[in-house]
Amino acid sequence: MYQALACPPRDGQEAWELRGLAAALRLSVSKVQVVLALLRDAGVVRAGRGAAVSLGLRQVGLEADAIDRLVEGYTARRQRDADAIEAMVDYAQSGHCRWVQVLGWLSDARPTGWACGHCDNCGRIAEAQRAVAGGAG
Repeated sequence: MYQALACPPRDGQEAWELRGLAAALRLSVSKVQVVLALLRDAGVVRAGRGAAVSLGLRQVGLEADAIDRLVEGYTARRQRDADAIEAMVDYAQSGHCRWVQVLGWLSDARPTGWACGHCDNCGRIAEAQRAVAGGAG
């Protein structure tokens, strides 16, 4: 994408437009937007406003290792986001005390042998224990 932005558009326009860039690269508009956001955040790309967004480079002659660092940063951020989503799903699906889970995220060690007794999961556990105790007697 960086190389494409370094060259003028084939359609005779002064600057690239989003859909034209996506078509030239044979990528979806959404994928181009993700990469453009990465490059814009790094100050590599400028995006002008108007009837159509015009795109151009702010940093010409960027070395391959600089682009590699941008990709590595994006990959690390994507992994952190995936880990955060996985943690949220685990939290939602877990049958363990919610406070124990939160305290485990905030510190290196999860409390053991302790539960808050007030969250939805502790309530269900206590209800199940009462039902078992009531059925045993």
